[in-house]
Amino acid sequence: MRFYRAMKPLERIQGLPEKKRKIILWAVLAALSVILLYFLLTNFQNKLKNIKGGSEDFQKDLNIPELEMPELNFPSIINEE
Repeated sequence: MRFYRAMKPLERIQGLPEKKRKIILWAVLAALSVILLYFLLTNFQNKLKNIKGGSEDFQKDLNIPELEMPELNFPSIINEE
């Protein structure tokens, strides 16, 4: 009995014209996408908060080497008279 009740809205959608069915399909997909994006962003935000110590400690833990930029002394290409 419950299964029949759940199928009734689907039968009504199947009876609609194709254009309306496509609109319903894209609306449902858009709603699901927004919900999944919300969960993805909140999970990402929580993971960033749980990184140990903060940005300075995080950079030290990665052991990123310090790069020194050499001085660039290019000769002048402008004709001086």
